Amino acid sequence: QDAKLSRASSTGRFGLGFNAVYHLTDLPSFVSGEYVVLFDPHACYIPGVSIAQPGLRIAFQRANLLAQFPDAFSPFKLFGCSFQEAFNGTLFRLPLRGPAAAARTDIKPGAPPVTAADVAGLLSSFAHHLPQALLFLKSVTNVEVYARTGPKEEPQLLFKAASSPKHLS
Repeated sequence: QDAKLSRASSTGRFGLGFNAVYHLTDLPSFVSGEYVVLFDPHACYIPGVSIAQPGLRIAFQRANLLAQFPDAFSPFKLFGCSFQEAFNGTLFRLPLRGPAAAARTDIKPGAPPVTAADVAGLLSSFAHHLPQALLFLKSVTNVEVYARTGPKEEPQLLFKAASSPKHLS
């Protein structure tokens, strides 16, 4: 982030884009390269975070995350992240804000829980605008969106888009 701040032309230098995930979740996380990044702005779910430092970046090859926190990290395995070697890409996990979390969130006080219908509407709009949006993103070459209908179900590809045909294979 610091490097982005010093470049006036850098996309994402203010962090506003990623903050949009807080419309859906209170606990976003992502895997990229050799790191997993976790955010807990309430500082009540993730050990080692605080209100002043609400996130962690962990070099996962040196940590046994799957054994310690299987519920949090096993979803990444569904997409080829072994947590044994660097992951070539970025995976986001956005656990939806359900009724219990909506009742106690300070991020979006009074907001209703996020429903499957809410997400379906967002994804429909996203799928419609994604091909054009990719034209303006320097580092994002392709996007694939998957969904599961239940905790034991395999993820199903909903849609994908790429900035050029070579990225669709």
